[in-house]
Amino acid sequence: MGDHVLTTARILILHAQEAEVRLLDQMLRAAGFSQVIGTIDPAFLDHFHGQPPDLVLLGLPPGDSLALLKRLAPPRDVPVLILTGGAAAEWKQQALALGAADFLALPPDPREVLARVRSLLELRFLRREIAAHDQAVQYQTLFDNNPLPMWLFDPETLAFAAVNQAAIRHYGYSRDEFQSLTLADIVPPEDVPALRAAVRRPRGRAVSFGPVRHRKKDGSLLQVDITSLNVEFGNRPVRLAALEDVTERWRIGLELQEKTARLRELAHALDLAQVVVRGLDGTIRLWSLGAERLYGWTAREALGKVTHQLFRTEFPEPLERIDRELLAQGHWEGDLKHIRRDWSVVWVASHWSLHRDSVIEVNTAITGRKRAEEQLLREKRFTEMIVNSSFDGIVAVDRELRCTLMNPAMERILGQPKEQCLGARASDLMPALVESGQAERILARLEGGPDAGDEQPFQIPLTGRQAWIEARRAALRDESGEIIGLISFVRDVTGRMLAHDKLREDQQRLELVIQASNIAFADLDLATNQAYFSPESRERLGLEARDSSAMLAEWQSRLHPEDFKRLTDAFNAYFANPSGVLENEYRLRHKDGSYRWWLRRVTALCGEDGKPCRLLSSHLDITGRKQAEQELRESQERLSLAVQASRIGFWDWNVQTNEVYFSPEYKGQLGYADHEFPNRLEEAESRVYPGDRGRLVSTTKAYLQHPGPNYQVEFRMRHRDGSYRWMQTGATLLRDAQGKPHRMLGSHLDITERKLAEEQLRELAGRLQAAREEQRALIARELHDELGQLLTAVKMDVARLAQRLPPGAAGSRKNTQLTLDLVDTTIQAVRNISTGLRPGVLDLGLAAALEWQAQEFAARTGISCRLELPAQEVDLAPDRSTALFRIFQETLANIAGHSGAVQVEARLELRDGEILLEVRDDGKGIPKEALESRKSLGILGMRERALLLGGEFSIERQPDRGTLVRTRIPLRPGASRE
Repeated sequence: MGDHVLTTARILILHAQEAEVRLLDQMLRAAGFSQVIGTIDPAFLDHFHGQPPDLVLLGLPPGDSLALLKRLAPPRDVPVLILTGGAAAEWKQQALALGAADFLALPPDPREVLARVRSLLELRFLRREIAAHDQAVQYQTLFDNNPLPMWLFDPETLAFAAVNQAAIRHYGYSRDEFQSLTLADIVPPEDVPALRAAVRRPRGRAVSFGPVRHRKKDGSLLQVDITSLNVEFGNRPVRLAALEDVTERWRIGLELQEKTARLRELAHALDLAQVVVRGLDGTIRLWSLGAERLYGWTAREALGKVTHQLFRTEFPEPLERIDRELLAQGHWEGDLKHIRRDWSVVWVASHWSLHRDSVIEVNTAITGRKRAEEQLLREKRFTEMIVNSSFDGIVAVDRELRCTLMNPAMERILGQPKEQCLGARASDLMPALVESGQAERILARLEGGPDAGDEQPFQIPLTGRQAWIEARRAALRDESGEIIGLISFVRDVTGRMLAHDKLREDQQRLELVIQASNIAFADLDLATNQAYFSPESRERLGLEARDSSAMLAEWQSRLHPEDFKRLTDAFNAYFANPSGVLENEYRLRHKDGSYRWWLRRVTALCGEDGKPCRLLSSHLDITGRKQAEQELRESQERLSLAVQASRIGFWDWNVQTNEVYFSPEYKGQLGYADHEFPNRLEEAESRVYPGDRGRLVSTTKAYLQHPGPNYQVEFRMRHRDGSYRWMQTGATLLRDAQGKPHRMLGSHLDITERKLAEEQLRELAGRLQAAREEQRALIARELHDELGQLLTAVKMDVARLAQRLPPGAAGSRKNTQLTLDLVDTTIQAVRNISTGLRPGVLDLGLAAALEWQAQEFAARTGISCRLELPAQEVDLAPDRSTALFRIFQETLANIAGHSGAVQVEARLELRDGEILLEVRDDGKGIPKEALESRKSLGILGMRERALLLGGEFSIERQPDRGTLVRTRIPLRPGASRE
């Protein structure tokens, strides 16, 4: 192919610099290229598609190159090699989309330019040869598998060049026998001169004639119609003949002619034999001898009978109408169907004449004609059925090119009903006939010229759409052989043309994808051990060899030593059983010395023996993926070590499928190995402490319905040793594409030690609180009893002293009164301090203390305070009464200081071994940050007082307005709520 590329290739150089054009021209001609063109002449560019070059060298600036590519729109098989220096990737993508095949950086290396030019031209000519070979194979397949007998023969020697299998079966000769015969050997000797004359006559591209006589191997003669066409076979001109056996049709035609002649002779001999005279009522009066011979009844048997009853006549119209016409006009004639005496059917041409009161019937037998007409009618209907059922359009025109016949398929192609087309000129129905010059060739065909069939599709605009059709035409001749019109067989090939365009676009897109992808392709022919690597493959694999056999050896030599045996073993196993796709990974030494990872996929193509004959493979560079996998493994190892060091368990729950995963650390916190604890949700739920299970479930459901930023729950779980351990779990919710909850990912931490420490701290705080309350009560009693008594004694002494003052000691009396007032103030202060430390009303019970505090709060703040107490007496231990009173006292203090309320409602209730205290106000509501803040010491203190006694404390903002404070504690110690 190399010399062919040098001598026949036409190279077009388009460059802005004439010096560069001369340099490239000299370089190419020195390399042996003989047809180098260097021009940017607009006139030449206008004729670019008339005689396109085999390759284009484009050296214009990037913007001018794109503009010129848009103008040229080079054919897909004409490669464009662009000489550019460092153009952007986006520009290269645009150039590839407009038809560019490759790029070379400036200044170009002469050797690389010649190598690229030669490789692109060799690829173009190789594709042409493959297409030509595929077309030849297709024609050979159509020839060999055609159901009609076909052969190729030399028009000079009449020797057979090739015959198909149908000809061998039909004529009885073997293929070798045909090769030893000539066309003259299979025709009768008397037909040989006509055969030679027919072969010597100049022919058009295709011609049909016949019937002619051929002799089979068994000596029998055939009548065949022949369609002949000039073709080339083995680089020499031959004629292709397609034959249709019409022997049976020809024999039936001869028999029909003979029968028609005999019937005519018989009708002439019996012209006046079938005569019947009857009365107006139909009774037979005269019965001729011819009628007797025709119908089988004698005159004695027929006279007096009614004709239509005797013959069981079938009339073409009602008898009453025929009689009216006979009486009105005096005669009637028509074809009648009669039944003979032997029950056979006879058709007669009946002529009735009225003579006075009698009707003379002259019946001429036409049964043969009727049968022939029926046969012709059946054949006509059959022909119409074939025409109407054809998928191809069929249309006939007369000598004036007016439409005389059209089938439904043609109506669909034209998009017009047959009624509008019949009688119209073909040029009006298909304007493209005139535009493309087809109308002139059709007229020439009507004058006996060559066939006007168009084997190439042409575009026609009909009813506002673009359609592509191909047509084959044949002449219509009358009995004398004169051409009276044409019949065309039209096929709508729009889908095929669109498919071709789509295929061409897909091929271009595939080539661009291959060029843009990081995939290399190779093709190994196992018969020749020749390997083809695409240009992209050589570049991406780092191969330097150009020869196919050298490339395979180089690829094998670059394999990593540790991968060579593994790939060889996998290939041998796949070669022994080539099913599916072989996929493996390997390392290849790049030309820069580094090893890169590649993913290879191999598909085997097997021959007729079922063994692989070709191997197609793709190679994808996965070095980056391998590096990412290594980094991921290292990251997972670090994460695993971090998890093991932190002793935090993890869980993953799919809320839609209820599938769950527990990490080994999760299971280890409960004393189980990984394999001893199944990954099932019920396994974990069954180990939750019964008293915590309801709270855990309700908290999880509330979080799924109204997810917040944090999910954190503390609960107890049963350890493997039977003990219960405190766990703290937190989670994050993931949603699916529709926004629905999909997965919860959470952590799991054993906080038993922290809980024990908190419990110890809480017990210590309780003891301190009790001690403080006892100390406050003692101090209150000391202040009230001791200091109160002393102040009372002082007041009494001062009063006695004031009584002893002389009447004139006004100043002393005034000072004495001031001292008494100071003592009273001090006594009241002592009482207030004592009440603040521990109200004495607590000794009267919790209900009395709460009622006193509510009245004191209302009197002091002006805020209405309504208290609801239980009907029965509330008997509580002192520590519980004190705690509830302090919580009530602190709640009222917060309401007075922060809420802005005008009304407070409090309720004390005994329920199921618990005492419940609820305080509700109508103020502005506690702020959210105050609820979540750990600096709200008042709230923390109230919560701790309740927890110390085994109870619960909650404070929440009401939906409408205000705040609700709720406290629950057991009535008895040791009855804390689980």
